[in-house]
Amino acid sequence: MKVLLDKKIPYSDLFAESLKLDIDVFSDESFDISNVIEDSIVIVRSTYKTHGRDVSNNVKLLCSVSTGEDHIDKESLIAKGIPVKFSTGANAVAVKEYFLSSLAFLIKDQQFDVNGDRILIIGAGNIGSAIAKTLAEFKIDFDTFDPFVGGTINEIKNLHKYKLITAHVPLTRNGKYPTYNMLNDLIFSQVLKDTIIINTARGGIIDEDALMFALDKGKLEYAGLDVFLNEPNPSIHLLMHNSCLLYTSDAADEGLGVDLGGR
Repeated sequence: MKVLLDKKIPYSDLFAESLKLDIDVFSDESFDISNVIEDSIVIVRSTYKTHGRDVSNNVKLLCSVSTGEDHIDKESLIAKGIPVKFSTGANAVAVKEYFLSSLAFLIKDQQFDVNGDRILIIGAGNIGSAIAKTLAEFKIDFDTFDPFVGGTINEIKNLHKYKLITAHVPLTRNGKYPTYNMLNDLIFSQVLKDTIIINTARGGIIDEDALMFALDKGKLEYAGLDVFLNEPNPSIHLLMHNSCLLYTSDAADEGLGVDLGGR
């Protein structure tokens, strides 16, 4: 069984060497999953999307090193009998540390007051719950919202209470609680002008047009972005915005820390 591995996966060379398997590497910009000609395990990143692709039946297992699942057309793969695996929870510690590093920077820069400001955590899964636990240990006020596992609040409202809002949810477009563009103009219209938004979840969680408008009009103080809608080619206008205080490209997911230089 051959293993086809995205060469941009960190430490993939060490992985290949240690297992002594028949491994070929590829670049996701040119890789055509429909042309896999022998039985293979294919390992991709979140930048490789299978929607609209005729995945070869020679793919016996498709793995993604991301925790997000929206880049994989699971329904079509299930219909073909091709199993899919994700790295659920693998980046929880790294993303938690990224958020806490961002928070520490904001505290140092006097953009967040630990004695008076409050945080809203949207999503209380592996990452959100870990952040909540750390904030509780430091006696920083917060609320959590999660309709699936429960939180300290049952709906997103009274947003004027929160200095910082952070999202830790998967990107979903269907179901009772879709998260696509859940942080939108309606949300931004309800927050205080000095509110800070941090997104380390998925780019599509935030309506980027609405975010740009809110930043331009002074409805938001800052945005801290680790993920973007059109990765790996995000909006240049958003990247260059003076109110994008902290921005990286999936640094949290890879455990690379936070770009404290920001803008």
